[in-house]
Amino acid sequence: MQIHKLKPYHILDCEHLNSIQSECIFIIQNKLSTWQGDTWIDSTDCTIQFYKQCSSLREWLAQNNWKVKTTAITYIDGTEKRRNIPPHIDQLPILTRVNIPILNCDQAIVSLFSISDEYRKTLDLKDQESCSLDINQCTKINEYFLKQPIVFNTQVPHSVDPIPDAQYPRIMLTLTLFDELLDYLK
Repeated sequence: MQIHKLKPYHILDCEHLNSIQSECIFIIQNKLSTWQGDTWIDSTDCTIQFYKQCSSLREWLAQNNWKVKTTAITYIDGTEKRRNIPPHIDQLPILTRVNIPILNCDQAIVSLFSISDEYRKTLDLKDQESCSLDINQCTKINEYFLKQPIVFNTQVPHSVDPIPDAQYPRIMLTLTLFDELLDYLK
């Protein structure tokens, strides 16, 4: 199966979103005093903290019968160095992730791109967090604002750019599950 040929994302129903956001902000605020840069991103400690302390998230996961493998926080503070995320493709072997907007995610445009199969074959998509892309090799196919949780196709090239006068920090919670959610992308 060519994962990059499936839908780029699927919007999920989540009646618990406001509670999840509030609980996550509380956890992050308590963690920020000991947080240095990106050290808490995609760590075992991050996963344990969110699973223990975010009851709304646990309930939503249980309703969907999803089991979390890892949890990551994307925390964009708005400094010049940390405003946007240039075009890239996420690492293999992970094919899908659940992205949950926590704070100010509606302040950034997620652009989706297509690339040629020939260009894709030249990319190293393993053993790194993401693979940066030459924007000249990308054709924009869609864009959206992350306002609801989504199942995201990690193999679709994408970038994230703030709107003018965006509010910061921009925080997103990303879940990698033990089971890939490919059926949502068909």
